[in-house]
Amino acid sequence: PSVFNTPPQVSAAPAGMKTSLQAWWDMEEATGAARNDSHGTNHLSDIGINDCTQETGRVNNGCGFANAPPASSPILSVIDNAALSMGAGVDCSIVFWQYNTTIPTGFKSLIDKSISGSIDEYTTFLEVAGASARYWFYVQGTCGPSASVVANTFGAPSTGTWYFVVCIHDATANQIKISVNNGAFDTTVHSLDIADGTGSLQFNRRAVSNVSFDGRMDSAGIWKKVLSATEISYLYNSGNGRQYSEL
Repeated sequence: PSVFNTPPQVSAAPAGMKTSLQAWWDMEEATGAARNDSHGTNHLSDIGINDCTQETGRVNNGCGFANAPPASSPILSVIDNAALSMGAGVDCSIVFWQYNTTIPTGFKSLIDKSISGSIDEYTTFLEVAGASARYWFYVQGTCGPSASVVANTFGAPSTGTWYFVVCIHDATANQIKISVNNGAFDTTVHSLDIADGTGSLQFNRRAVSNVSFDGRMDSAGIWKKVLSATEISYLYNSGNGRQYSEL
């Protein structure tokens, strides 16, 4: 049987909430099953040696990723396509809920689109150095140079708690930025857009360093626009999150 948290009654979505939406994953499916894209056809295949599990999510069910050696990590993946690739002049917003069962030391990939030894398009990850853990957003520009931004304003996540992470590339303002739990953004200048490569989009794996986290993810989406403060607040829903049916 499924296990879930029941979300509260909610107000209507802001006008245009689905405008430029490329993919949305509710993460409701059973252990070992593909995680379906509720908006399009970017269904995530479960390709790891160990299956991604069905766990209690932020909204209803979520997807569990147990920390494991690289060769046996649970991985969700979809091949490269135009909806998930960025390129010159393209805005993007990546949102997801993430929960840590434990927080092992080191680099822990969350959502990544890259090719080993070649192009790192965009990556969201959790990095633990010493006593401090932080969420990061990293992009590689169309001409090669990369940039990253760290959620220092929010600070360190804990175990046993859901966090709502928003990563944005604003091609007009030449910025990348990151926010946690509908808080203030940390911002870095980046004027070289995001490279358009051919790497697969993967959850819990980075092509150049296969290092898994130990926890869960839920309600993830990718837009080719800069989400407004109103849209972000709506998605956060006072910490209760949203599903695709509410967008």
